[in-house]
Parts: sequence; C-alpha cells; structure tokens
Amino acid sequence: MLFLTLADAGPLPEYARATLGREVAGTVERLVLDGVLEFEHQGKWCHGGAAAALLAPNEPLIGHGRIGALSLAALRYGQHLGNASEDELVHRLYGFGRRPIGPELRGLMPDTATVSDAIGLGVGVGGRVTRALGASWAELPASKDSRHWRHWHPRVGGRRRPLRANVKLYLSPTVEALGDALGVLAELLGAAPSATAFKVGVGLGGICRPDKVVIYFDGLDALHATAQDLASRLHGVPAQGVPFTAAVTEDGLLSWAVDPVETSWRYWLAGRAAEHLLQGRLEPDGPPPWRYALQRLRLDGVDTVRWARADGVVPQASER
Repeated sequence: MLFLTLADAGPLPEYARATLGREVAGTVERLVLDGVLEFEHQGKWCHGGAAAALLAPNEPLIGHGRIGALSLAALRYGQHLGNASEDELVHRLYGFGRRPIGPELRGLMPDTATVSDAIGLGVGVGGRVTRALGASWAELPASKDSRHWRHWHPRVGGRRRPLRANVKLYLSPTVEALGDALGVLAELLGAAPSATAFKVGVGLGGICRPDKVVIYFDGLDALHATAQDLASRLHGVPAQGVPFTAAVTEDGLLSWAVDPVETSWRYWLAGRAAEHLLQGRLEPDGPPPWRYALQRLRLDGVDTVRWARADGVVPQASER
C-alpha cells in the first residue's frame, strides 16, 4: 500500500506512521536504501548508496577492541574480493580471522595426533582435560560431524543440552595457547558444569579457525557467569578473536552470540553482510561498500558496535 501510495510523490502518509509506530524511521530508511522508495533532496531524487551518504548515522557504526577491528577488517576484505560470487563472499566472511596454515605449522603438526601432542591439548586418556572433566562430562561418540569437531556433554545427572542450544560462548586463544586455555576451561566445567555442551575443533584446520572452542548454555546469565570466571583465570592468554561476535574481553579471547533459528549467528550475519557489500559496489555515489554494509546491517536489527541483536531479544533454547 505504501509503495502504491507513493507512486505519486508526496509526504509519508499518516497511516504509515500510525501503523509502523517506533519502527517507522528504520523501515522507511531500509526501503530507501534497498531502492523501493526514494526521497527528494535539493532537487534530486535519492535512493540506495546516494541516500545512504545522506542518512549516515551520527553515532559510531563499529566498536573498539580486537573484535571490532577484526570485523571491520573482514568487511574491508570482502569489499576488495572483486568478482567473487555471493556464496563465495559469505564463506570468506564467515572464515575470516582463520590462521593461515603454512609449511611451518604443517611440518610441526602433520596429522590429528601430532596436533594434540604439539600443543598439549590433553584430550586423550589420562590427559589434563580428560582428568579435569572427570566423572561430570563425557565425549560424544564419533559421528559425521567428528571430522570437524569433538563434542562433550554432561553425563546423566548433569545438565542436558537442548536440541537447539543457541546461546554460546567462544573461547579463542592462539593455536599455541590452546592447550593451556582448554585445560583451564576443563577445570572450571569439571568443578561446576553450568554449560550444556562444548566442542573443540579437530585437526590443524580446526584449531586454526577463530571459533576453535564453543561452549553452549541455555541462557545468557549462565554464559556471562562462566565468561567472567574464565576471563579472570585466563588473563594474559594471547587471543585470536572471533569476528562478528559480542566481546566479553577487549582482547577478543572471549565473546558470545545467540543463534537465530536454523542457522548460526555468524553464518546468518555473513550472508547479510555479503548481500550488502555486493549492493554497495553498485552504488557509485554512495559510501564505501564496507560502510554501506554496516549501515544496512543496522537496519537488519544488528548492533554493529556490539555485534549482537539491537533489540536485545534473546530467543529461548529449544527444549527436549
């Protein structure tokens, strides 16, 4: 109705203001940036990138700290990927921050067994992690996902992981610091299993990704309590950092996210960012594509300063 009403230029109809309420500004701005609507400015009709330059917010579009820097670097990297398809751009953004696997690492850790030995993961029989988890946790049997992750969950009597545990904490130390960091995590979870599950990347590829350790919770209160405890125990541990996640520590060692239904937060966000970067490239009169993407992500409900949902709504984890 709004589109048809404004086929003839005029002010925003009162029924649109009444219907949209507090969402009117964001909704209209989104329609303008997407080219559905346009507005007149100094005798010219503006939409898309040209409108984005005029509608740029006064507040910061991105936060400080390591995760803010990584996220901005990821968008700028995506901007310069030339003729990459949208699917390729999504995967590049999602994987940004992965440590390159060069000859030195391959020589030191040629297979999964030597990866564990080289960095002292302690996940084998009698290892530090296995001992610390003790009787409270059990590793899940091998499955089709085992080539990417090793999973642990509380034993009977502990907390059970929901079918869709969508509140998660990322622990992102450097490759060299992973063994010690994982040992501290295991000691904490073994003594107080507040998490519903956790997983660790498998092999050299798994430990070089930024989100190499993921801990699941059924609510943000439990997540933040564990995160603060870990932050104090792991102070000074060198961090890698997970782009597009909400920072717990300024150095990026700990961060969190809440997944949408049926996908992960980072993969969903990479998809939206890729779409907006591609659109930004088509806007010669607009801001740089990375800035256009940030501006457009805000209108998707993303707080790009904290990299969390702007509305603060946390979906409830599914129950058994």
